[in-house]
Amino acid sequence: MTMNRFVQALMILLALWATPGLAQSSELVVEDLRLWARNVSPEEQQAAIKLFHEGNTLSRNGLFSKAVENYQQALRHWDHPAVHYNLAVTLQSLDRPLELHEHLTAALRYEGMPLDEGKRTRARQLKQLVEQQLARLEIRCDVPGATVTMGTETVCNGSAHFTRWVLPGEYTFTPVKDGYSTEWNTRRRSLRRGESVSVNLHLYTDDELKMSDRWLPRWVPWAVLGGSAAIAASGGWLYTQAHDRHRRFDRAIRECGGCVPASETTSLRVRGDQMQRGATGAYIASGAAVITGLVLLYANQEQTRYVTADVHERQLNIAPLLGEQKGAVMTLHY
Repeated sequence: MTMNRFVQALMILLALWATPGLAQSSELVVEDLRLWARNVSPEEQQAAIKLFHEGNTLSRNGLFSKAVENYQQALRHWDHPAVHYNLAVTLQSLDRPLELHEHLTAALRYEGMPLDEGKRTRARQLKQLVEQQLARLEIRCDVPGATVTMGTETVCNGSAHFTRWVLPGEYTFTPVKDGYSTEWNTRRRSLRRGESVSVNLHLYTDDELKMSDRWLPRWVPWAVLGGSAAIAASGGWLYTQAHDRHRRFDRAIRECGGCVPASETTSLRVRGDQMQRGATGAYIASGAAVITGLVLLYANQEQTRYVTADVHERQLNIAPLLGEQKGAVMTLHY
C-alpha cells in the first residue's frame, strides 16, 4: 500500500468516527500531583498551555505544519499526553506515519489518561491502523565494542536489544569493528507492511565465515583415474587374446604347408584382428580417461571462499524427537 492509500485509509476511518470525536483535546490545565505533571513548574505548564491552544487554532484553520511546530514547542515545556494526542490528530493530514505512531504511543503511555474514554479508544484504534502500514523491527546487537548502522543511522553502540517501528522497505545493517570484515558481516532485510522482523547482529571473524569446498566430490577424479586403469587392463587382456589367436592361425598355416585355410582357421585370424582393434581402442580410451582424471584432479582442488553472515546463519538443524512422539524438529536460522 502506498502512502497515498495510507492517508486515504486514515481519512475513511476518521470519517466513520465522526468529526466531534476527533477534535483536539482541551484537557490541559495546570497540575502538580499527576504523573505527567511531576517536576514541571507552573510557569512551564502555562507556557505549554499557551502554545497548545495556539496549535489548536492553527490546526482548525488547516495550517497543519504550523500547528505541528506549536505542539512540538509545547512538548519541550511539558510532555503531556493531551499535547501528543492533538499532535497525532494533526499529523494525520501530513503523511508522516512514523511520527504519528510515536505520538499516539506517547498519548497512551499512562493507560490513556488524562484523555477521555472516547479519545483513548480512538487513539488505540488509530495506532492499530498505523501499525498495519508500518513494520516492526526487533534488533539484537551482540557486538561489544562495535558500532552498527542502519543505512546512515547509528542504531547500536555495543550490545543492545530494542524494538522500533519503521517504514516498509529495504534495510542494510552494517557492523563496524576493528579486526572484523564489514562486507561479510553486513545484513540485508526486506520489510513489508504489517510484518514483524527480528535481526540478530553478531560479528563473525573471517575464519568463521570461510568455507572450503570443491567443484566435485573428492572421489570423482580418482574414480576416473581408476576407470582408466581398468580400461587399460581390459585393453591388455584383449591384446593378449588377439596375439594368441594370430599365433594359432600362423601355426595352422605352417602345418598344412600353405594350403587354403579352413573356416575354423580363418575365424582365428578374424577374431584376432577384432580383438586387436578392441585393444587399440581401449588404450586410446584409457589415455583419454587418464588425461580427464588429471584435469579433474587439478580443477577439483579445494577452494576457499567467504560467505556473508546471513548465509552462515542460514542453517537447517534437524533433531529427532524423544519420547512417545515420533518425528523430527526443524529449526531454520536466517
